[in-house]
Amino acid sequence: MSGLFEGRGIPAGGQQGDDAPDRYDLQERYLDLVRLALPHRARSDPGGGWPISEDHCFMRVVLDNLFSGCWYDHLDRRLVGYKQLSDEQLVRAIELAESMLREGPELAASLNERSLAWRAESPGARALAERRSFRRKRVKRSRPPSPDP
Repeated sequence: MSGLFEGRGIPAGGQQGDDAPDRYDLQERYLDLVRLALPHRARSDPGGGWPISEDHCFMRVVLDNLFSGCWYDHLDRRLVGYKQLSDEQLVRAIELAESMLREGPELAASLNERSLAWRAESPGARALAERRSFRRKRVKRSRPPSPDP
């Protein structure tokens, strides 16, 4: 493992030793990667090619790939996803994010495609998309007509 965990007592597989980072260190590293490092890299990469650049997209990709399916089907989507992860799952999520950061747009594209495919099959994700679509239609219909200039 690299980065935060190198020499800190978390071998591959996430087993923690006495000097391992605590849960807040893990959460902070995860957020640094998905909110800052990955979006920055995607937006500033001169070659481009990153399929996503927003932090919430990186969060979706990491969590979906962590569970090999839509994370909504494994966690309570009404709560913050990363806060529901075990320490071992956080370590694996960080490893995924660090891999994307290291390997670049090709890996991000592959993981994003898998995430989108799982979501097409996920009853939880489809139900959420339908509710959002219904809300958008309802909001559009309820707007009063704009006055002519």
